[in-house]
Amino acid sequence: YYNFPCICEDRGLYITVFPLFSSLTRTIRERGITAVLDGLLSKRRSHGFVRAVFPDFFSETSDIDELVIPRFFDEISRYEADINFSLPSDELYQDTPLQKVYFPNTVGKKFLVDFPEAGLLYAKISHTKRFISLLKGDKERKKGAQEDLWKVGDFSLFCCSDLCQHGNDGQYPGSANAPLRNAAYKAMLEVERRTTREWHGWVPSLVSRDFDFDGALEYLFQGALVNCFVRQRGAAVFELDYLPAAWNYQNTIALATQIPRETESSFYDIIAPQNCTGNGEDAAPATVRRLGTEIWRQDDIDRKHLRIDFRLPARENGPWAALESHKEYKLCDNTLTVRYKLINTDAKQLNFSFITRLNLSFADDKDKMLRIFAYDTWQSFNNTSEKRPIALTSTGIQQVEAIDFQDINNELIVNVSSDSAFDSVIKQFSAPYKNALGEIIDQYQWTSIWPRKQITLNAGATTEFVFKVEFFK
Repeated sequence: YYNFPCICEDRGLYITVFPLFSSLTRTIRERGITAVLDGLLSKRRSHGFVRAVFPDFFSETSDIDELVIPRFFDEISRYEADINFSLPSDELYQDTPLQKVYFPNTVGKKFLVDFPEAGLLYAKISHTKRFISLLKGDKERKKGAQEDLWKVGDFSLFCCSDLCQHGNDGQYPGSANAPLRNAAYKAMLEVERRTTREWHGWVPSLVSRDFDFDGALEYLFQGALVNCFVRQRGAAVFELDYLPAAWNYQNTIALATQIPRETESSFYDIIAPQNCTGNGEDAAPATVRRLGTEIWRQDDIDRKHLRIDFRLPARENGPWAALESHKEYKLCDNTLTVRYKLINTDAKQLNFSFITRLNLSFADDKDKMLRIFAYDTWQSFNNTSEKRPIALTSTGIQQVEAIDFQDINNELIVNVSSDSAFDSVIKQFSAPYKNALGEIIDQYQWTSIWPRKQITLNAGATTEFVFKVEFFK
């Protein structure tokens, strides 16, 4: 981030910080602007950089030749083909989200960037405080809500005192303790439910807000029963709450291999060759387009009906560059609907696999806490009109229309379905964690479902399909 503007946050407020190179200012004074620009071009890299320079001799124009300033701008105009000259304000309002960092004097909070799952908990605390601040004239209720929020301030969530090695890539702190994160989210969602949903004036809403203090908007669906928070990167879900159970089903952590480091999100989409299997891991990287890492743009938003459309245009180059993608989120009662539209802008037919990822975080993956069933709408797997249970060790299932996750801990069923048949891989994720006895244990984190559809699109053709996540008591 040393060559780019970045975001720095404190207490829920953030500021954009530009890299200021005083050495360049001195060189401009001593050797002239031409020497500086020639030096920058000689060091130019393929991805470019942003540097802020304030030539301080401008303030001394009364003591120098009045032609200095016109001569200065005349010299830099010769480099316009290779260097973009702009004001800091122009860079500030670029569409690309800026990286969030913490500088040495805030090194303690750097932890929130290094471990994004802790950063989201920190953001959720600030979000919950907003609800408490809205309580007017009910001191007892407000005091009770504040006491519940204090439960989330457990030191081990936001410190590095409880570390263990995660492979060879680094360390996981106390925030890798899934039960501890679940308890923290549960406390905050209980506060949110009592301060909003149980209030007679509550109205479901879709708001745009920088939830995680990264300088980019997130889109917060706040329904009567379900919360769904969507970020621009990948147009993916990073929080999915079922309020009656006060449970965040998108309670994940960031994998060390992921760049940029973000918690694993849902409806993270991949385009891969048709001959790939599972979640596309066997496909060559050069043949895969990861829509989940790209920045989608808001195309349309209907706040009254809790609906938002995202669009990802075709690209000039890269794998599957000719595909234009649209994704619509709609929340209604206990159901989140995600509608996709893929357009082939190429002059030739495209044959590919569309793969998306859904994450569901349960209390545990053992039979006493979670049971999984798969079925289609026409014929059950065992031809007895019964749903077929799936072993947790199963590597894949074929041609189903729905999968039931029986969450025994919360006494409900989470149903993942589509309007047409799909193949899927179901995978359990775990991470090592050092418990109170100092033992390193492999602890369950979440369950991933990878629905896969085989698609053929003629030149200029369009296809649409739907995925749903529904909660049933």
